[in-house]
Amino acid sequence: MKLPKSAVPILIIAAVVLLVFRVWLNPYEMPYRGDPDIPDIDEAGDLVAYNAVNAHITRESLLEKRDFTPLWDPFRLGGEPFFLKPQVTVYSFQTIFLIFSPNAWLGIKLSIIFHMILAGISMYFLANFLVNSRYISLASAMIYILNPHIIGQAKIGHINIVYPYSVVPLIVLFTLMAFESRKWLIFSLFIGALFAFQVHSSGDSVLLFSGVLFAFVLLFHVFSGSLKERAIRASLIGLVVLVVLLGLAAVKVLPSTEFIKISSRQEPFSFETSTGGGINLLDLFISSPVGMLPLILALFSLAYIRKKRCLLFLAILVLSMLILTASPLYYIMWKYVPFFDIQKGLFKGIFLFAFSITALSAYGMLYLSERLKGLKIFGDKYSYILMFFIVLVAGNFMLFGKHLGETASIKDQIENNHVMQFMSKQPGQFRFHNFETNGIDWGVGHVSVPLHLEDVYGYDNIWHPEYMPVYLSVANSERAKLFGILNMKYLTSTQPLDISGFELVAKFDGCGSDRNNVPLCQPLKSQGPYLYENKLVMPRAYIVNSSILLIGDEEQVLQAAYTLLLNDNFDPSSTVIVMGSGKLADYNIQELRHFSAIMLLQGSINDASKFVLKEYSGQGGMLFPNVLEGRYSVSVEEIELFLKESGKSSGIRELKLQYDTFDKIKASTSGEKGFLVLSEKFSLYPGWEAKDENGDEKRINRANGIVSAVYLEGNEDELYFSYSPPKFRLGMVISLATLIAVVSLLAYLLIKGRGDPNKDRD
Repeated sequence: MKLPKSAVPILIIAAVVLLVFRVWLNPYEMPYRGDPDIPDIDEAGDLVAYNAVNAHITRESLLEKRDFTPLWDPFRLGGEPFFLKPQVTVYSFQTIFLIFSPNAWLGIKLSIIFHMILAGISMYFLANFLVNSRYISLASAMIYILNPHIIGQAKIGHINIVYPYSVVPLIVLFTLMAFESRKWLIFSLFIGALFAFQVHSSGDSVLLFSGVLFAFVLLFHVFSGSLKERAIRASLIGLVVLVVLLGLAAVKVLPSTEFIKISSRQEPFSFETSTGGGINLLDLFISSPVGMLPLILALFSLAYIRKKRCLLFLAILVLSMLILTASPLYYIMWKYVPFFDIQKGLFKGIFLFAFSITALSAYGMLYLSERLKGLKIFGDKYSYILMFFIVLVAGNFMLFGKHLGETASIKDQIENNHVMQFMSKQPGQFRFHNFETNGIDWGVGHVSVPLHLEDVYGYDNIWHPEYMPVYLSVANSERAKLFGILNMKYLTSTQPLDISGFELVAKFDGCGSDRNNVPLCQPLKSQGPYLYENKLVMPRAYIVNSSILLIGDEEQVLQAAYTLLLNDNFDPSSTVIVMGSGKLADYNIQELRHFSAIMLLQGSINDASKFVLKEYSGQGGMLFPNVLEGRYSVSVEEIELFLKESGKSSGIRELKLQYDTFDKIKASTSGEKGFLVLSEKFSLYPGWEAKDENGDEKRINRANGIVSAVYLEGNEDELYFSYSPPKFRLGMVISLATLIAVVSLLAYLLIKGRGDPNKDRD
């Protein structure tokens, strides 16, 4: 059987990528995590610290929890949304590799390798469409997948660039074909699907720049021919692409947009932050992200400047330079084009430059080959000229290009981390904290998450600002009690500590060094070696009978809550501070009876509230201040007396939690009455629900500054917590319906096209 003409080039592309990434084929070898105090090593950046950890969570959710969509991450930042974050990929090719690989480490590496091969194949077909030469197209594919920029991005694990980068040539190819073929609808459907692929591959930023590229190609074709006819086709193509994109990406985009509104990304970036200062124009050429050889080859493309397609890619090159140098054009995009004001770092758009140079290199090689052919020194061996370009390009990158750095065994790092191993073997549910970590800097999730250890901090890119910096900043002033509220039982440190409420457990041995005599455990703080136990730690779930409700202006409620939390008389094991909504009218008398006391802050009551307050007070409830007695301020002594009386506890009544999945939890309440306090941030995120065994919903209150509390009437045997973010289900319905519609329409058009004798004419 004769192989298709493109089979050999595709096999060569795959072989070259596997050769370059051969060290990654070991299941446990991972690039170094890095540490500021370990010199002369290449850091893995996001590969080990973030994306491999996300891959581990996804794989565990799929294979162990049997949950295809992990919506919640319990391991970092005290529990956070997972699937909603733009840089988390679940519905993607990566998941297939995670399922069939023996571990997440190999799964994500194989996924990166696959997308690099896909990038080469994509560029091969685009270049072949442009210059109609398999040899030159193969050389162009080598430029696209071996250039310093993309190898560097793959090396440090920027899957949010590598994955969407792999289909950029196909987007442009199908856009060109949509204009030049009667099959414009088929190609438009494919383009929309590829854009949705970029969304689900964590490539939101690349999607923005790819969208600009797509729009530019459309406009270029509109103004290079019959204006009316081409404008109509461009509009139709754009409309179909937009509908397919939004439909297939709805399950990710709709809930993510809602999450962003309450996250650390809720405010747009300034122009300076968005651009990062831009990239110097000279650096694009002198320290070229694609290397010098492609730039030289691209120069020869100027000979074809009168060819429309070559002119298009020259124009794309100019466009990329205007964007990357933060020119007034990018300012207009930042100011007026949706979502560019929340895009951070123009380095994510470097692929535009690499892509256009690669395409122009194909034209340059075509020009040189034709000139060499004209010399007739090769006789009828013209193919040797073309093969020379493949060898030249591949050899240049193999010998002088960017290479992957050294690796170490991630398995050894985990097994030899004695302090983490000790914590992982302790009974019960708890969190830990590394003393040297006070933000997302140098996270240790690559060690802690595989051991199912949950961190108060964690390396992440989006979080809730009420948690960090607000709560955690306050907590640092009284670590034992306030970190204890977060169920933080253990504190590791690189140095001896003397902090009230913490007791030394042990000083552990370090991890040692690897085969390259480099410290095995990175960052160095991940190995301790000092471990302390928090004697004021609160259980993950427990019952209290004393409670105070704060009602009023949101800012005042927040201030009052932290004032009470820091009061020496407040004991979280016996009293819960519930941070209520703005008005007393938001609660009925039955709900108010749940609270031992109510603190009335500015804006909480009006004249109509007095009847409810009288009824509440008449049943033994305490008011601060007691407005029924004409008092409008509360003394510190009154509050402290209440807290002292409330602190007389008979002991902590802990409840056990069962985690069916990361976002479905069951609490066995066994008829307990009072407030169930959970050391979880469920109250911060719309979508968390609590229901008893009869399906009756319970209010999840924000409590003790940042955690959650649910009132139990005493007639519940079980309480079920589940997380379904707003618009997730709607997005799922839209995406599934769109997928069915697109597949059905494609099948119809392809079957119909087979019987059309004029199917390729336009």
